[in-house]
Formats: sequence, C-alpha cells, structure tokens
Amino acid sequence: MTQWGAGDDQRLATSLGVRADALPAVTAFITLVSSRAGDADATRRSVDTWNLFGPDLFADLADPAVATGVANAVFEIFGTEPESIAEAARWLLEHGPAQITAAMRWIIGLAAEAVGRIDDAEGHFERSCTADGEFVPALLRLAQYASDRGDALRGLALYDRIPGGREHPMFDVLLRYRDDREYSLVERARWLYEKAGQYLEQSQHHRDHLVELASIRIAPRLAGDSDLQDGLDDFVWDVVLFDCGAFAEFIAVRGPLLPADEQLLAQQWLLIERSLFEVEDVRPGAGMTMRAVRTGDRIDVTERAATRQVRAGEFYCARVVPVGEGVWNIFGGAEPVSLPQREPLLDLLDDDEATPEQLVAFLSARFGPPQFVTASGEPMVFCSSAWTVAPSSTLRRKLSRRFGAAHDDEWTWTEGDRVLGVVVLDTSRDPWTIKVDAMSEFDYEDMVHLVLGAAPGATLVREGRVPAAQMIAERRAGAMSGPAPQPDLDDPEIVALLDEKIRAYEQQWLDEQIPALDGLTPRQAAADPTRRDDLLNLLGSMPDDERPGTMSARRLREALGL
Repeated sequence: MTQWGAGDDQRLATSLGVRADALPAVTAFITLVSSRAGDADATRRSVDTWNLFGPDLFADLADPAVATGVANAVFEIFGTEPESIAEAARWLLEHGPAQITAAMRWIIGLAAEAVGRIDDAEGHFERSCTADGEFVPALLRLAQYASDRGDALRGLALYDRIPGGREHPMFDVLLRYRDDREYSLVERARWLYEKAGQYLEQSQHHRDHLVELASIRIAPRLAGDSDLQDGLDDFVWDVVLFDCGAFAEFIAVRGPLLPADEQLLAQQWLLIERSLFEVEDVRPGAGMTMRAVRTGDRIDVTERAATRQVRAGEFYCARVVPVGEGVWNIFGGAEPVSLPQREPLLDLLDDDEATPEQLVAFLSARFGPPQFVTASGEPMVFCSSAWTVAPSSTLRRKLSRRFGAAHDDEWTWTEGDRVLGVVVLDTSRDPWTIKVDAMSEFDYEDMVHLVLGAAPGATLVREGRVPAAQMIAERRAGAMSGPAPQPDLDDPEIVALLDEKIRAYEQQWLDEQIPALDGLTPRQAAADPTRRDDLLNLLGSMPDDERPGTMSARRLREALGL
C-alpha cells in the first residue's frame, strides 16, 4: 500500500474529501488495513500508533464523511482485498471507541457486498442503523437495496430518514411506483435502468469515467459556452453503464436483489450492442419504426417525447433495448448521425479496439463549429503568401511550365476540373511580387515548392494559414485577429475567387464516389431510385444559407435535376 508522508497530508485530505484534522484517524485505519493484509511494517506502525494514542485516535471515523472517505481509499484507491478491510473493521468493533460502531458495521457490509454476500451486507447495514439511526451511508445503502428489490414504499421511508433525502434523484423514481399494485415489466424497465444508474454513481472509479467522458463531450464546444454538467447527458451515462462495464458490475453485485424477471431483462440488455438506426416511420406521441442499418431488422420503439422531434429518414446511434415481450425502448439517448458519418461510425462500432473515449469524441463532434472541406476531402484552410523576386525575362515562362497558361499574369493551377490554387505575378514595382493562394495546406505546399523552383531567389514577405471555419466564425463575430494576412470576405475579388473554386469543386463532387452513398457518385445516386433518398438527405445536411467557401445545396440539386 502506498505510504503517505506529512507533506502529502493536504493532498490526501482533499482527494478523499475529509477534514484535514481527521487525517490521523484516516491514515491510522489505512495502516490497520495494511497490517491485516500482511504488511509487517504496517503492523509494527499500527501497534506503535495504538500504544501511543489508544482507541480515541479513531473517534473521527464516526463522522459519515470521514468514514466514506476512508472507505473510498481502501476499496477503490488502494484496491485492498475486502476481507482485510473487514478484519480491520471487526478489530475496531472490539477495541475501538463505541461511537464508531455504525461506521465499522457499514464498512464490514461494504466488504461483504464486494464479494457477493448481499444478505450478509444487508444485515451489517441494518446493524449499522441500529447503532446510529442517523448514519446516512448505511441508510442510503438500505434504500438502494429496497429499490433494487422493487420495494418502493420501504425505499421512500428510508430516504425520508435522510436529511435532504427527498431531493435524492431516486426518491422521485420511487414515487412513481408507490401504489400498492403489481407493475408490469414494461412499466418497471425504466426503474431497472435507474437502479443501475444509482449503482454507478456510488462508485468512485465509475464517477471518474463520467467526468472523463463528459470532458470529451463538451470539448468541441466553444470555450465558455458550456461546463462539465452539460456533458453529463443520457448518452454519456449510457456509455459508462454499458461500454465501461458499470451495468455488468451492477448485475454481478446487485443482481440477486432484483426481481427474477428484471434479472432476465438485465441479461438481455448486456447482449444488446449500440448500433446505427434509420427512422422509417414516426407516430408522434406514441412511437416510431427504426431500421437497423447493419442487419436491416425493423424495430417498433415505444417512445413519446422523442417522436415529436425526429423525422423519417434521419439516422441515430442508439442502444435500443427490449422492455417486455415485443416492446422496445431507448433509455440512453439517441445521437443524430449525418450521412457522411454513417460509414465511419459503423467502422468504429465494429472495431473491437475502439474505446469509449473514441466513440464519445466521434459523436460529440457535431457540437463543434462546422467543418469545411475541399471537394477532395481535405480540410479547407485559406493559405496565402507573398514573395518578392528580382525582375526576370524568363520568370513568366517558368511559371507557365509549372501551372499552365497564364491570363494577365495569373495562373490557375488545376487537376482535372478541380482548381487547386492561384498564382499572381505583380510587376508594377521593383522587386516583383508573387502571390500564392490555395484552399488546402497540401495543395499550397506543392504550389510554393513549384514557385520556388521557378524563382529560387524569391524572398517570403508574408504568409497566413487560416482554417475556413475559424475565419468565417471570426468574421461573423467581428473579431478577426492575428498579424497574418487574412482572406477578406468583403473583398469582391476574394469572394469571386472563392466562388470560382467552390463551383469547380462542386462539379467534381458530382462525379466523385461518396462513402455516404455507398460508393456511388451523386449523379449515379440521383439516377437510382433506391439511393435517391440518401442523396436528398445528404444534400439536406448542407447549410441552407449560401456562404463564401461553402458548397451550395441549391446549385447541386439543380445540377442533379432534383
């Protein structure tokens, strides 16, 4: 077990959430647990500490917050064997101060729960409350056990004994099931999901997963536009439950408490994978029919709130689970998926090496600023530079060899129908100036290489590289910044250049194989009745407003006869 020096006291107190003055009791208990785990040095120190301070050293463990902190340390941070923890707690029951009885009974109960002895655990929690009827950690555990069993009335009564217990999220859940009648499995399915959520919340390492994934969830959003709480949504909770193993752990530990039909349902849920679905039919306020893209299977989902927002033809990533005989529902959120995301998402879902972090990052990218790409799929970055060069009678010829024929000292570099960039020669003053413009860094680097080949003595005067999304966002906010030259969307020449390039990209795009169309080109999809809806959805995902630097869905529809 890790040893803590005096210099680590404050850090330890903060990490465990305990009072600094309670650290002697905390560290003494940790040492006692280590001694029971066979650590000879810890045994010696524990004996010396006991001889010096006696039982009163442990009195602070009676504080529920301190007891919770020390339990978190030995069970989760240090990962000590439960039996060693239970032995230390039993020893203190015999030799420690009477006021820590409730805390030690509770810790022994946690140790029994950790090894699957639920009945024993519950007995110790009950004895904890007998010793101290207001010991909150034991009351909470008993309330959770009552809820797991399906005993809403007992659960409510136990929460009522806890200060602020009526504000606990589970209290509202139990209120829905307080009537003295037998609820169907369909009615209890949501309750089962909430039980697992409460189990997740009581575990420090699962809470750490929540925080980590919530941070990834909000990362694409603009700074200051959200906080961590915004990332703790249904989707992130579901990922921690099923992709990080919290639900499987809940069933392994608490499964024996569940009603038999809920145990069977929970086992079914463990077999359900997150997948991609297309909404085929919506019945507002009632449900919808969804088609699994992987298998083609159709599922009628019972859903009320979401059906007032979704539309047929939309795609969602979700875990659709059975909640009874022939009845399906979605508890963990449904993430909208654009057509271009379909194939990459399916690849990610099929990848056994993919992590929950990768999944959350992929499906959270929609919260970030729009991503602008060229027709070849490269990130759209406005690259511009100016170079001075000595006048030369051969420079024009050399540039034409590399970029084709010029028009008024302007060379447009193309590849097929795709415009890669523009080179402009200004001979109005000495030295001459060569300006290079491109909309991707890859093309820009190639163009600069060719220009320097034609003018090896050229000197760089200025250079700027600005992602299209950043540039447009800053322009909209009226906050263009930085010393580098920026493309000016108020400059008619720049707008014309963007328009020319985008129109060229659009023409090439019409005949490119698009993954979102299963490898068909837009022209082919437009001519194929079975793929035309996919094409229309893809065009519908493009911005309606026509902005500089963006493809026009309107022009594309016209070109395709749609």
